[in-house]
Amino acid sequence: MKRLNLVLILSALLTHVAVCEIEQFVKSPRKYTLNSASEKRYADISLFSERAPILHDVLVECGMSISEAHVFIEQHKPSMVMVEGAHAQAMHNLEQTKKVLEVMDESIREEYSKLTYQWIGPRALLFSEVSSGLGLTESQISKLKSIYYDYFERLAPANRKDFRYGMTKGERKEYSTITKTIEEHRDEELMNVLDDQQIEKWKRLLGEGSEALERFRAYCGKHN
Repeated sequence: MKRLNLVLILSALLTHVAVCEIEQFVKSPRKYTLNSASEKRYADISLFSERAPILHDVLVECGMSISEAHVFIEQHKPSMVMVEGAHAQAMHNLEQTKKVLEVMDESIREEYSKLTYQWIGPRALLFSEVSSGLGLTESQISKLKSIYYDYFERLAPANRKDFRYGMTKGERKEYSTITKTIEEHRDEELMNVLDDQQIEKWKRLLGEGSEALERFRAYCGKHN
C-alpha cells in the first residue's frame, strides 16, 4: 500500500511539472516563430511527409503477404539521408514519402493511409483527403492550422527551456514526458474543433487500432 501511494504521489508530481512547463511555453516569448509564408510552408511539409513507419508487420496489416512486404521494404523503403538545412530535409522527406505511396497498390495504399492517420493522430485532420471527407469548413481548417502552427512553435527545441545538447538519460526521459503531455494538449485542442458528427466520421475513418503500430510504439518507448 505504501508503495502504491508513493507511485501515485510521484505520478501527480510529474503531471504538475508537465502542466507548469506547458504554462511556461504558453506565456514565455518564443525565439522561433512561424512568421513568414516560407516558415509555415516548412511546417506543412514537415507534417505531410509523415507516414506510418514502413515495417513488415505494418505492411502485412495493410494486406501484403510476408514475402511481398519483405520485397517492398528492400526495394522502396525511404532513404534516411541527412540533408543540410531543415527546409531541405523536410522537402527530401516529402519526396521520399511520395515515392513510397506511388508504388503501392491502391488497396494497400488505402489501408496504409488509415494506419498513417492513427500514427499521426488528429494532426492528420489537415490532410486534404481527411478534411474533405469529414466535411470540414474553411473556418474549421483555419482553426486547425492555427493550433498546429502554435504547437509547432511550442515544441521547437529553440522554444524549449528544458532542451539542451548533451542531456543525460534522465533529462531526455523528462523531456520526452513533457513533450508527450504538450502533444496530448495539442491533439485535444484539434479534436475540439470538430462537431459530434465529424468526430464519429473521424473514428470510422481510423478503423480498428493497429496492433503493429502499438508494438512499435511500445518498442520506441522502451528504447528511446
